[in-house]
Amino acid sequence: MPDATDDIEIINETGANVVVNDTTVPTGNAKPVTVTSDAYLASLALDGGAVTLDPVFSNYKHDMYAATVNSAQVSITAVPSGSNATVTVGNRPANSENSYTVTVELTEGDNSIPVVVTAQDGVTAKTYTLNVTRQASVTHVEIGTAEEDLMRFAREVNDGIYDGNTDVAVELTGNIDLSGQTWTPIGVSEDHFFSGTFDGREHTISGLQIELQNTVSMTLSASLVIQRAPSRTRTLSGL
Repeated sequence: MPDATDDIEIINETGANVVVNDTTVPTGNAKPVTVTSDAYLASLALDGGAVTLDPVFSNYKHDMYAATVNSAQVSITAVPSGSNATVTVGNRPANSENSYTVTVELTEGDNSIPVVVTAQDGVTAKTYTLNVTRQASVTHVEIGTAEEDLMRFAREVNDGIYDGNTDVAVELTGNIDLSGQTWTPIGVSEDHFFSGTFDGREHTISGLQIELQNTVSMTLSASLVIQRAPSRTRTLSGL
């Protein structure tokens, strides 16, 4: 006769974590009482959580998620709820040896990626589907204003939008005055940088001010005259 607890699940909607079978269950998630039939994910994240999932992850409410990226690949971390469950991401194993993380190459447009969890019993399984849209690569950017163009471009570089895109060409279309603006350098992180071409077309960037906060507060000021040079690929960081 089947155990009376075979079909029982604990659904946590308390707003806080609860513990089931010595395992923490975040709010919004569920976990079967019977460990061997646990085919849920405990967590699902893209690029370490840097990419937003829609809807917000809940292991029992939703099994389809959408996300949008600008890069040619995405890392998917899918941790099972059951310690002895197995996980595949796009038919590739995600386990303790790779920290439950698989890197998936993307084509431009829509990419459907199945994440399959098989419980310890080898029978119970659940499939989550990631619909990841890779946006078309930007190939040409014109910068003519400080706030709307140049500072936005810097933010986009630092957010990783241009990672791995060596085909993009940036052109200054006029002189830019950054007076009164606090400039965040392009390439503040080693993980994100610009590696296309940047053509100043002999225009000037002036009033550049950088504030560095450390043990001593200081302000650096500089003016840049960007002259047009033969087109070439360069990594732009620390500007």
